Amino acid sequence: MTASPGADANPMRRAVARTVTHSKRSIPHFYATSEADVTDLAGRLRRLGESDERDSRGRVTMTAALVFALASALGRHPSLNGRWTENALQVSDAINIGVAIPVRGGLVAPAIMGCEGLGVGECAERLEDLKTRVADDHVRRDEYAGATVTLSNLGGTRVRSFSAIIVPPQVAIVAVGSADVRPKFVGGEIMPRTMMSITASADHRAVDGLEVAGFLDDLVDTLESPGWLGLP
Repeated sequence: MTASPGADANPMRRAVARTVTHSKRSIPHFYATSEADVTDLAGRLRRLGESDERDSRGRVTMTAALVFALASALGRHPSLNGRWTENALQVSDAINIGVAIPVRGGLVAPAIMGCEGLGVGECAERLEDLKTRVADDHVRRDEYAGATVTLSNLGGTRVRSFSAIIVPPQVAIVAVGSADVRPKFVGGEIMPRTMMSITASADHRAVDGLEVAGFLDDLVDTLESPGWLGLP
């Protein structure tokens, strides 16, 4: 087998390799998956993008909506918003959501700091700002090191669902697949609905399955009731 040109010279891939290997070896991962009906949310986001209100709120993407919903659910399930230190869970008062962003040679996951209390428009603005500064290599050190939970969104691909590897010392990562049209029973009838699979990977030292299930229930409920977008 021949190594690809330059493969050994990519420091980012080496750093990622060290991190994920350490994570899988040292963290007892477990996984839980739910589905969210995002038909209403996707429709509202589309209408928002076509309206004049987008100028005052910024461009609210599905990822920005996920950041908002994730922060809301974490506020009710703080045990997933923290770090495993030595032999104890250290819960964070601040909700700093790391967002996986592709760059040349790999992925980075800097955090949107202080997501607690942010509106969805503010989440959108901070996400766009973060992406711009990632491209310009102007991300602060605390944004790379300060995430309390990470969101990995492959919604722009054909991947329906996947399980992500926890970024230590965080205790959870949320993986989101594509939002695609699937048949669903609604009121006794089969109807086409836009569905999204969401998988939480969690550290079993810090949380148990019942807590993660409750967290996913709250996350799904928030995504399925998008009145917070402020559109009919």
